[in-house]
Amino acid sequence: MPENMHLKERPLLIEGAWEVCNQVGGIYTVIKSKILNVLSTVGDENYCLIGPYVSDNVSAIFESIDDQGDDLVSKTVRSLRAKGYEVFYGRWLVSGRPRVILFNPFNEAWKLGDIKKSYWESHNIPLLMEMIFMIKH
Repeated sequence: MPENMHLKERPLLIEGAWEVCNQVGGIYTVIKSKILNVLSTVGDENYCLIGPYVSDNVSAIFESIDDQGDDLVSKTVRSLRAKGYEVFYGRWLVSGRPRVILFNPFNEAWKLGDIKKSYWESHNIPLLMEMIFMIKH
């Protein structure tokens, strides 16, 4: 595809899951098993996974890469880092070696109350505790 093609003609597929680079259950295996098929369909430059940076063993399955590229993912990683987020950008060391962005989920934990409030006030999206409260009452 031509390099000057717009994102609408060359969409970026971003897949997020708690199990990206974090083996906690069966979804980890599902994600790993479909990577080669996804990459052959959309291409490496159009696919990126997002997950948490939580495992002590993540260095065994994650390899950092340079974020100085001109692509949208690299620019986003730089922007997030400039805003103070703890973000890791690299390759998941599984078949296909897809690009991944890993976030420290505890980086913004102190803001959780404000985030929940904003979701509710702006979009009427209840989060788990609010949903339980609504069901009980």
